[in-house]
Amino acid sequence: MKNILLSILKDFGILFGYTLIYILILGIGSYAFELVTRFDGRRLGTFLLDDVFLKASETIILLTFFFKRRTLRLNYSRILRFKTNKLLFANQGFGFAALLIFFITGLMMAFGAVHVYFNAAYSVAELGIYFILFILVGFNEEFLMRGIWVEYLRKRHSDFTAIVISSGVFAALHLFNPNVTALSFLNLLLAGVILAQLYLLTKNIWLATLFHLSWNFFQGPVLGFSVSGLSMHSIFIQPGKQADDIVNGGAFGLEGSVITTMVLLLFSFALYQKLKRRQVKPAIALQ
Repeated sequence: MKNILLSILKDFGILFGYTLIYILILGIGSYAFELVTRFDGRRLGTFLLDDVFLKASETIILLTFFFKRRTLRLNYSRILRFKTNKLLFANQGFGFAALLIFFITGLMMAFGAVHVYFNAAYSVAELGIYFILFILVGFNEEFLMRGIWVEYLRKRHSDFTAIVISSGVFAALHLFNPNVTALSFLNLLLAGVILAQLYLLTKNIWLATLFHLSWNFFQGPVLGFSVSGLSMHSIFIQPGKQADDIVNGGAFGLEGSVITTMVLLLFSFALYQKLKRRQVKPAIALQ
């Protein structure tokens, strides 16, 4: 047991070290970009386009950095392989996330916790830019957390170990977001478990990436919730959102809601059953 724990700690240290270096590189690049746009006035047009540019740059840095980490010995071609004959299956991730978001919102409306109104002034072009932005966000986070963390730890140890550690790291990376609460942290942990389960269903990142994209896109730019504490323009608006409300999630958004907690638990259990039927090591079973 001691040797197993030491081995897990060693592998955690390797992944954490690489991730920390990667984050520092991103931080330096983002700071330099901010200096240029602030003092030289060289802007791409809007802050939203600036964000897209930064996320695209992050994608290039992410792939370049980890492709060179040969000590991890990961099969990147499989992790990133997108089979056209599996397109419908991958798109189920997009559809399931959308259904969950609208179901959670419907429950909140039924309880009178949110009131949603159409924003007639919203720009369709802006919605398109948000969609591109969240494609990049979803890809970057899924490649790092599931393609690197889950894949490396499951190869070295077990699916259970991979999911527990990667989900904890995924949630911890959001601790510096605005208005985070204990309940929102729990929901982020559950989201990390679900995304890892989706990865284990296919052993590539696309099912989880499309789920992640849809989850962020529909709760933020469409329905007007803050996304992990970050507010944005949206098709629908929610006037009078409360700062501390465990039903509507308050300032952190839908991910801070107790309704979201219950829905994520049920969905994770359903995925557990699917993984079990496919004779994949259960994602949330005790060892």
